[in-house]
Amino acid sequence: MIPMLLRSSPRLTALAVLAATSAAALTIPNFAVAAPASGDPGHVASGPNAAASVDRPRRNLRLALAMGQSLVLPPLCSGCERFWGPALGAGIEVGWTLRPNLVLALEEQVTLVRFADRTYGSLRALQLSALYFWRPRAWLRGAAGLGRRAMHPEEDASPRARTWSQPGPAVTFGIGQEATRVRAWSLTLEARATAVFAGGVAPGLLLLAGGAWN
Repeated sequence: MIPMLLRSSPRLTALAVLAATSAAALTIPNFAVAAPASGDPGHVASGPNAAASVDRPRRNLRLALAMGQSLVLPPLCSGCERFWGPALGAGIEVGWTLRPNLVLALEEQVTLVRFADRTYGSLRALQLSALYFWRPRAWLRGAAGLGRRAMHPEEDASPRARTWSQPGPAVTFGIGQEATRVRAWSLTLEARATAVFAGGVAPGLLLLAGGAWN
């Protein structure tokens, strides 16, 4: 299913390659950074030994990748093409930290539902996301961009398998938590609600776990 996710979205593959090469090659000078005020939710180090803490304020480039379980809900439309059911979801983002508690990112999100006739339905969105860290390790996400709702055949699907694709705007809202953070690396958990407005309203729910470098 993971190769299917990558094959179904060239942009997701390109972002994954960019994230991997950037994390491996990027070297940031070891310069001093002024400590934010103690009330700044983006500052994850605290206490008298903050200078020795493994945490540090978020800054510069953000790379994140997550996968998990999803649920595509029945579309809200009359007479439109329809599919729904349990799904596999994935998201990858590349962004920049405007301040320790605010990040803007370009993100691609893909949700796939596989069917017994060797076809799969997809909800995908390429979005501009804003992540606001309202607590040191918790964030709210708002995103909007271009989406697509489609039905695809697998390589060995019947020649009579029907395929179609409908583009439209997409929006996503989410809430996430860093389960742990060591310097710039963190393990993340996020719940999202998304909708693609293509021939109706196609909603989906996602629960994603992954990692981030920020």
